[in-house]
Amino acid sequence: MPDYSVIELLCEELNITLAELMNGEEDEKSIHTYDNEQIVEMLKEIQNLKAKKN
Repeated sequence: MPDYSVIELLCEELNITLAELMNGEEDEKSIHTYDNEQIVEMLKEIQNLKAKKN
């Protein structure tokens, strides 16, 4: 999983949304719909939890 600090730039380069990256598909009708801010916050939390675990 890419570091959250570069995730938005990665999506821009790939010309996809954060939701598409997280869902692994380009379908806008995906069941999971998150806005960019929610996804970045989730990634931060995941990385924080991983850091605490180690």
